[in-house]
Amino acid sequence: MPGDWTSFRDRQRLEELCRLRLVEARIKHEKAVAGSRAASRDFEARQPPPSDGNLTRALMAERAARDEYMRVLRIFTDLMVTGKRPEE
Repeated sequence: MPGDWTSFRDRQRLEELCRLRLVEARIKHEKAVAGSRAASRDFEARQPPPSDGNLTRALMAERAARDEYMRVLRIFTDLMVTGKRPEE
């Protein structure tokens, strides 16, 4: 039940854990974006374009990192706004 906490300290610890996970997910996403941009520049610079799949893999990694960041952000938002405890 939202707001049903054993102690204020428990909630603070959970908030801090969620903040750390959010920061980690954001950093991973930023690195994945940088990787896909580099792969895109490499792809555009080579003629004919390579068929080694580097760009595809980089874009897939970026999408996975973004999806994870959004998942963690939803958990963090639910905790901060409604007090909902994460299921994990």
